[in-house]
Amino acid sequence: MMFRKVNAIMFIILFAACSKTPSDYYPLDEGLKWNYNMVLSSKRSVTLKVVLENMEARKLNNQYVVPQKAIFENSATYTFIKTNETGIISIAKQDVNDSEPRVYDIPRYIIKNPLKVGTSWKSKRGLLFA
Repeated sequence: MMFRKVNAIMFIILFAACSKTPSDYYPLDEGLKWNYNMVLSSKRSVTLKVVLENMEARKLNNQYVVPQKAIFENSATYTFIKTNETGIISIAKQDVNDSEPRVYDIPRYIIKNPLKVGTSWKSKRGLLFA
């Protein structure tokens, strides 16, 4: 009987350790940096270097957010991202010419919960799904 309880507990621990969360796919830890080469399709191939970096968390409109800096051709923009029970969302953006972040009327999902096949959400870029 004790052997079965130990096996059941081990199964639960292993199952819990294997489950994925949105932050496993889109981590917001300070200092993480990604380098991309974006290829623009046209008559001639143009490659644009893009660097994303998570900055130190800060407060914006009474919410803790992670500013994510994106550098395109020596120009930086910031997207302000937070995680809550509904998923990972972008709540504001600050372009080069903006003195302050522009808060969106409606937050924009990056990843929506529940994180499973069949979950979908709308974006300005179209329908996204897991």
